[in-house]
Amino acid sequence: MNRPHNYEQLSSKPLDLAIVTGFGDKGIGELKADLDKHLQLNSSRIISGTPWNKALEDPETIIANVSKELDAIPSENVLLIGHSYGALIALIIACRRRLLDIFKLVLIDGPLRSDVEVKPAKIAHFLFFKHYRERFRIAQECEDALRDLPSSKILTIGTAKDSIVPPDAKKLLSNELQVRLSTQTSAETYEPIMKGGTNILIDMPKMAGHSLTKSKAELYGKIIKNML
Repeated sequence: MNRPHNYEQLSSKPLDLAIVTGFGDKGIGELKADLDKHLQLNSSRIISGTPWNKALEDPETIIANVSKELDAIPSENVLLIGHSYGALIALIIACRRRLLDIFKLVLIDGPLRSDVEVKPAKIAHFLFFKHYRERFRIAQECEDALRDLPSSKILTIGTAKDSIVPPDAKKLLSNELQVRLSTQTSAETYEPIMKGGTNILIDMPKMAGHSLTKSKAELYGKIIKNML
């Protein structure tokens, strides 16, 4: 993938979609199906990030495996999406590649900030302890890299009420603002903003929690489509 290009020239070309999952993949299929239906795509795939059966693997091994799957996409125009812990995986890979060949990077409900504590459920912390232990280091590496990368290519999305990942952990840098949406807000209202990079926080009590429900997937898909 790592070939230089002019990002602006790629906006009219068909995209290749890759979605990186976190500790689970609930709702990811619905999000992929929605984007498959409404976007002009060359290809689309779901890349398994850290499922339960890989919980004890070293985080760098997971990152290398996901990176290898991205390398298999023969494209200079990838829409890369990460959900939950998969958002952090997608972000560190994108940062190490300096965003080359990535048209847009979308990070959904990700534990992205090194300075914000994330408190998982006890069973999850036991199984994925290596990943929670290394999260600070990975997030800090991303923060250092992001200072020299174009933020206009990155969108973060998350709900304001989340039992696992606090809202402040879902934005890229501590001093960045978050655009707030509610159930009464039309996503198209923010289309001029979302054409660049931004942090979107959604006030939706009915969608509270960390799981990617079908209703969340539909809304996130709408926001992503407005961004492109």
